[in-house]
Formats: sequence, C-alpha cells, structure tokens
Amino acid sequence: MSEQPHYCARITRKCPSAFVFLINLSGSMEERVTWNGEAVSKSVAVSELINGTIAELIHHCRREEGYRDYLDIAVIGYGGDRAWSLLPEGHSHPVFRKPDELAYAPVETIRIFKERQLPDGNRAVAATESKCWVKPHVLGKTPMFGALEQVYRLLFDWTRQHGAERCFPPIVINISDGEATDAEPRELLAMAEKIRELRTADGNVLLMNIFIGAESGKPAVLFPANESELPDTPYARLLFAMSSPMPAIYRARIGELTGNPVPESCRGMSYNASMTDLISLLNIGSLSVSFLT
Repeated sequence: MSEQPHYCARITRKCPSAFVFLINLSGSMEERVTWNGEAVSKSVAVSELINGTIAELIHHCRREEGYRDYLDIAVIGYGGDRAWSLLPEGHSHPVFRKPDELAYAPVETIRIFKERQLPDGNRAVAATESKCWVKPHVLGKTPMFGALEQVYRLLFDWTRQHGAERCFPPIVINISDGEATDAEPRELLAMAEKIRELRTADGNVLLMNIFIGAESGKPAVLFPANESELPDTPYARLLFAMSSPMPAIYRARIGELTGNPVPESCRGMSYNASMTDLISLLNIGSLSVSFLT
C-alpha cells in the first residue's frame, strides 16, 4: 500500500487541528504605521488583524447546532521578560481555547473602520463590529526564545494526544518586528527545529515567521525559496532557517499572492512585510480551515 500524502487530512471533532499565534509585544511595536487610512501603532494593527483571523476561524466552526470543536486556538504574546496567553480565560485548557469558548467569551466589542476601493476608483470607509479577544500591549524586550519554548511544550502535549491520529498538523505563526533578546541564534534555531519535528500522522507542525516592516524603503520578501532572495543580514537568514518548507496545498495560494511560480523549497517566512502583506499571510496561514467537514 502506498503511503498517504501529508497535509490533506480532513478536520473533524475527532481529528481536530490547532492554531498558535505568537505576537511580539516589545517596545518597537509602538512604531506608527498606516492602517485602514489612519496612523496607529503596529501593536494595534496586529491585534486587530489577529482578532479578525480568530473571528474567521470561529465562523468556519459554526454549524446549526452551535460551534464544533474543530480547532484549538492559542495566542501567546511575548514582551518584557515573559510570554503569556493573550486570550480571555477559559475552562478547557490553560492556553488553548475552543471555538465556542471564544464565540461566547464576554469580551469588548469595538467598531473598526475599514477603507475599501469602490469600482469607480474612489475610496470609502465602512464601519464593522469586531470582538476584541486580543488587546494591544507593549512591554520592552523581545523574549522570542521563551515564547517558542512555551509553544514547544504546548504542542508536545497536543501532538502526544493527537499524534497517532490523522489530524491536520498545528500551524504556528510568529509575528515580530525585532530580533530576540533572550537567546543566541543557535538556540533559536534549535528550538524552532524541535517545534517543526513535532508531528501527527498527517505531517509535521508548520512554523511560519513573519517579520513585519522594520526596514523602510526595502521591498518585502515573501515565502523565499533560497537565502539569496533575502537581505544579506544574519537575522533574515536565521528566520529563513527557522521556518518550515511550505506543503503543496499552500503553494498555489502563495503563487497568487506573489504573482510568481512557487518552488517546492519555499519557506513559511516573510521579511519586511507590510500590514497589507500581513493580511494575505494570515489568510494563507489559515488555509487548513478549508479541510473542515
């Protein structure tokens, strides 16, 4: 019997999947960016994007009888000297939250104004209501290693519970605008490798690293297949080495984003990404919800 292909398992209540979002909360996240037509901090823009992504994930889990436990969702912030869950408290797990817990969590609802282009070329601003599960924080340093270590422990337990099953592997998306302050590159690389080696019967955990706009004037590099596509800086090359090769099911969507053919060796890594890029990158990262049944 031939071996079954990986990264194609259906997501069910018996065989769920997981999303872990990591967000840098260091002082540099106070830097202002243009988001929906106004100047806000990176921290505010990223929190709004993560809240929108969570809302989409929850929406995909909704059925007539309510919300099904297709996904475990975690959001971990890291800043100062620690890493911790940014989601409201729940009862199912210390860090992971089920879709129904988030859907019914008593959190603040805010109005978000989104700018869009009309068919005639003019731009209009529309207001939408959004739940605010993740609030912006800014706290000094960048303890990325500690956050990755927490993710490893979290997914070690998760894959120990679900690893023998044909569950679509967990997706980890790390969003940062600065270098780690709590570890050497070799330590970060080793921890990232430990995370990527965790697996289910459907494949290994996927780790994406998104380095958001820190070098103004330089183009974004999205899903590179080779180090030579990146700036000649040690940190860019480190993020490339830390990131997972992207499976075939993702490459068509990546090609739509980049407008170029996507080699098999492309990595789940983006450098100098803008907030607009980040929207597309999060959409690609959450592509596995198309496997929900």
